Amino acid sequence: MLVKEIKEDLKKLKAEYGDSIVIEQLERNVLQVKNPELSYFFVTEIEGSDKRAHEQVILDSKNLCYNYCYARYIEGADVKAHGQVILDSKDLKYNYKYAHDIKGSDKKAHGQVIIDSKDLLCNHLYAHDIKGADVKAHGQVIIDSKDPEYNYKYAHDIKGADIKAHGQVIIDSKDLKYNYCY
Repeated sequence: MLVKEIKEDLKKLKAEYGDSIVIEQLERNVLQVKNPELSYFFVTEIEGSDKRAHEQVILDSKNLCYNYCYARYIEGADVKAHGQVILDSKDLKYNYKYAHDIKGSDKKAHGQVIIDSKDLLCNHLYAHDIKGADVKAHGQVIIDSKDPEYNYKYAHDIKGADIKAHGQVIIDSKDLKYNYCY
């Protein structure tokens, strides 16, 4: 609730006095609070704010949402540093989104997080949606799972999938539905 009130107060001050007064009088205080939401707000709403100082607050916070948003929407953001925060988190959703949406992201490293997770849906989506994904490595996760449904989907949906290996998993499963579909 306090952050919301501060943001509203900053908007009022900006409207009344302009960006330069807000920066001069309040930016140092906002930076000392070390709140990623306030720093992101300050950069997006106050022209001339110290982008690097606010970026450091966001990086230090390790907040996935604000690191992703900063890299995506703030020109000149340190894409590699924000990407490292996302990688270190091992969060599947943000690793996928970062690789998908952020130009200059390390798609191989984000893909490795997905591969290491062994999550079937995430591996399928990553191979399907991310240009340059390691289709064979993501496919191996699916093959190793021995899941007939995901092996069928992967073979069906992913260009470059090892059709024979996925088919063999389906055959070995003796699942009538997926054997019929395949």
